[in-house]
Amino acid sequence: ELRQRMRERLDLLGHGPRTREPRQGTLRGALDWSYQLLSEEERRAFAITGVFASVFELDALTHLMERPALELVQGLCDKSLLVPQPDRGRFKVYASIRAYALERLQELGDADRILQRHAARLAKVGSENVERFELHANEDAWHWLATEIDDVLAATERTLEKEGASELALGLLLVSD
Repeated sequence: ELRQRMRERLDLLGHGPRTREPRQGTLRGALDWSYQLLSEEERRAFAITGVFASVFELDALTHLMERPALELVQGLCDKSLLVPQPDRGRFKVYASIRAYALERLQELGDADRILQRHAARLAKVGSENVERFELHANEDAWHWLATEIDDVLAATERTLEKEGASELALGLLLVSD
C-alpha cells in the first residue's frame, strides 16, 4: 500500500477545508499553479529537467533544449523548481517535482525524442569518460561517472523499454558497467 501511495505522491494530502484554494490541497495542485505561472520556454525547460535522475549540468540541459538555457535555469531556480548545487553549473530536481516534470514532458509531444537525445548524449560522453578513466585513471572522468550513474541507469531502463533501441541501450550498459 505504501508503494502505491508513493507512486501517487503528487495527489497525497488531498483532504482539508472545502474553502481552500486548489493549489493548497495537494502537491499536484501547487505544482499546477506554479507551472501555469511559467513562460512557455520555462515550461519546456522545466519539463525537460524531468529526464535527469540526479544532478545535472547546465550543458546537458542546453543540449536537450537545443538553445542556451542559462536564463531559463535561473528563472526556475528563482521559482524553487530547481536547486543550484555547490558544484558550479550543476542543478537538482527533487524527486516529486521531477515526477511532475516528466508528466509535463509527455504532454509536450516530443518526449521520446528528448529521452533519446538524453540517452545518446549519456552514451557518448560516458564512453569518452570510461576511455579516459581506463587509459589515464583520470579523476575528472571518475567524477563524471560517479555523478552521472543514476542518469545512465534511468536512461538505460527507459531505452530498454523502447523497441529498436538495443544499440543505444548497449552503449549505456557499457558505461554503467
